[in-house]
Amino acid sequence: MKREINELNLLRAILCITIVLIHSMTSLALKSDESLKVLIQFLQLFLLFATPSFIMLSEVILSHAYQNHLPKNFFKKRIQYILIPYIIFGIIDSIRFIAIGYHDDLFDSLWTKIIEGKWHGWFVIVIFKYYIIHYFCHQWLRKIPMYIPIISTFIISMTHSILFFHIDQYYNFWKAIYPFESKTMLLWWLFYFVCAYYIGQHYEYFMMFIQQYLICIILLLLIAMLWITHNFYIEGITIVTSYRYDNIIFTVLIFMLLIFSLRMFSHRTSSGQYNIINHCFNYISNRSYYIYLSHFILLYFIQEILNPLIEWPILYVTTLCSMTIISTLLLYSLIEKLPYSELIIGKKKKSS
Repeated sequence: MKREINELNLLRAILCITIVLIHSMTSLALKSDESLKVLIQFLQLFLLFATPSFIMLSEVILSHAYQNHLPKNFFKKRIQYILIPYIIFGIIDSIRFIAIGYHDDLFDSLWTKIIEGKWHGWFVIVIFKYYIIHYFCHQWLRKIPMYIPIISTFIISMTHSILFFHIDQYYNFWKAIYPFESKTMLLWWLFYFVCAYYIGQHYEYFMMFIQQYLICIILLLLIAMLWITHNFYIEGITIVTSYRYDNIIFTVLIFMLLIFSLRMFSHRTSSGQYNIINHCFNYISNRSYYIYLSHFILLYFIQEILNPLIEWPILYVTTLCSMTIISTLLLYSLIEKLPYSELIIGKKKKSS
């Protein structure tokens, strides 16, 4: 297994913070008038890269760490440190829903969340699908030219997303035969998987590719942002969801630029100032999976405390985001002292 790459740890922390920020903005949008709500939704579109990027990141790390084959205990460890915490937080969130009156049947709530994936932990189902695809397909992907799966999966994922948004018959077909959370459908995620797989397999080549075509990638990113803006204001596609078809290209491009930028930053961590920043981000990164699973539950209660700040939108969002992250980290520090705490918080890592 290869050593961890620091910029990927830093990226994990940034994505984690971005997810909490998106949900904090949603809290504000639900309490705002229509004009402010529209502005918030528009701004959120440019943060939607976070969840797909986090899912991609899991495959980049896996593909880079295990170039040729997976270890024998691969699935056992991920069931223990990823699936079991997912189930435990699914139970906690189901109990919360019963307590606040959103559900009156605990079994139905558990089934809806844990099995169907209809809650904020849905991304874990996609990540496990990535593990399964990697297990069965990685040897095949290594042997064929990368442009073939990249182009073919891009066509599949983009076509599926466009049809899902614009063709009622297609949407109704999938709703009828796929009882799970629609975000977990693999067709959305095939292109992300293939890109992440090859980035991990050829990581240093990938970094040189970005450096060589950096200007082109930035220009393409600007075009992707214009496309998102056009779809929002002209086409009226205002839904804030990570599986928007105009988010696919945007996510992959910003994922590339973030990794490259963080690689440059990592090379400058010799000074004391940068070491402090690096340590803080790694501290969050090593607890990111727990933050993902727990933050929404804590945010629900914290937002009620911060209602007096609602007249100052920026202050409300930044305070809610900060307090939620701090609260999850404080709770983490308490839980990690308990026996078998890794079944709740995931695998413990030492902060660098």
